[in-house]
Amino acid sequence: MTMNQCGLLNKVIEGCFNEIYLIDAANSTYLEVSQIAQDKLGYAFEELQHMRPWQLARDFTQLEWQQQLEPLFTPGQQQKISISTYHTCKNGTQYPVLLNIMRDTSEGRDLLIVVGKDMSIQQRAITASAESDERCAAIVANLPGVVLQLLLNIDGTTRYMFLSANCESTLGVMPEILYISPSKFIEIILPEDRASYLTSMHESAQTQNHWNWEGRIWVEQWSDIKWIYLRAVPRMLEDLSVIWEAIITNITARKLIDVEIHLYRQRLTELSAHIERIKEQERMRIAREIHDEMGGNLVAVKMILHTLENRLPADQPWLTEKTHYVDTLIDRTIEAGHRIARDLRPSVLDLGLIPALDWQIKEFEKQYGIRCSFSTNKSDISLTPEHATAIFRMIQEALTNIAKHANATYASLAIIYTRTSISLTIADNGCGLETDHDSKPNSFGLLGMAERCKEIGGTILVDSQPNNGCVIAIKIPLIGQTRNPQFEEPMNDQLSLL
Repeated sequence: MTMNQCGLLNKVIEGCFNEIYLIDAANSTYLEVSQIAQDKLGYAFEELQHMRPWQLARDFTQLEWQQQLEPLFTPGQQQKISISTYHTCKNGTQYPVLLNIMRDTSEGRDLLIVVGKDMSIQQRAITASAESDERCAAIVANLPGVVLQLLLNIDGTTRYMFLSANCESTLGVMPEILYISPSKFIEIILPEDRASYLTSMHESAQTQNHWNWEGRIWVEQWSDIKWIYLRAVPRMLEDLSVIWEAIITNITARKLIDVEIHLYRQRLTELSAHIERIKEQERMRIAREIHDEMGGNLVAVKMILHTLENRLPADQPWLTEKTHYVDTLIDRTIEAGHRIARDLRPSVLDLGLIPALDWQIKEFEKQYGIRCSFSTNKSDISLTPEHATAIFRMIQEALTNIAKHANATYASLAIIYTRTSISLTIADNGCGLETDHDSKPNSFGLLGMAERCKEIGGTILVDSQPNNGCVIAIKIPLIGQTRNPQFEEPMNDQLSLL
């Protein structure tokens, strides 16, 4: 080797980031040690000249070191070996190192060229990766459901790539069974829910949107039906197959609560309807009592008063004035009784819903001075008393709300009557409702209307913007209700608005 070659080699050695050692193969002494190696070990070259490789390598004695090197000295064996060990520094610390050792006899000397690579960073990465895997495994194991990977092949077949340990406790099926037979999951889905499962899966595959599905499964080992919820995120692979990362949770408890809430609301609705019926009956009774008993008694008093008036002495005119005053009070009381009876239950409602509403509109205009229009496509609407009363009360409540809160100058009521339904629209040009009107503690008017509407199977929609009026649309089905058999006009559910 020339001087130039030696100089170039030294530059390469010093510029290399790995540790480089040149060792005499005969006596295992260090001939050259790169500065990087000296710095890592904390030994100067002069110190290393008096040391041997097995003194630096933590895991080897002299004999074990020599045994590791035997393939380099055996004819026909490999001329390069790798040894993983720990180097011990001068200060006693250790670090992992991979030693790549090659034997060279080309220059007439038997040399070992050793390149050491510090494996600390790689080992930390491996340790961190292992810890991360352990954390992920612990999280997955403690999730309240099954974590899975499902692959949909382009031929339509499916395969489970991963199933967490909670598979059996959630689905009642061991993961090994689903790995072997993925169709087993579809088999445990109740027949009436399978179509929605498959449809939602293929829709997610085609659109690459999240896959959300809930349905029922039969758990054989518990002999029970469970509700489950699946949420998955799809990924399209290069071969156009689709894989989902998903979680399946047991939502049976939530569903049972939903059923209880539904039954509770149903009972409340039935109770509310019963209370309303009792209230209407009581209104009718009180109105009848006022009209018959009190009205009859006041008429009798009035007749007796007239009889007494005819018998009063002519020389006491002040008594005649008193009788006239009492007679006026009786008339006022009779009129007040009629008004109270009408408010409790208008007798005009017995003539039909349309005449009753026409009367209510006129009373509204007279009492509040707000112009109000009324239109209907049928003047003769035959309904059950329950439906007629509920509709009348809803309109009455809506008009009262307009008068009290809307600051409106105009209102309208439109009724569309068809073979199967009756639609009502109440509109005004007032100040409108606040966006959170449903949650306001004093919005009992709208709540009462909604409750009445629900009792007879109807729906109610409120469309309102602040300072832009309000429209209330009500639609009530009439299936099974008494209707006008002469009605021959085609269905028209368009609502007349302002």
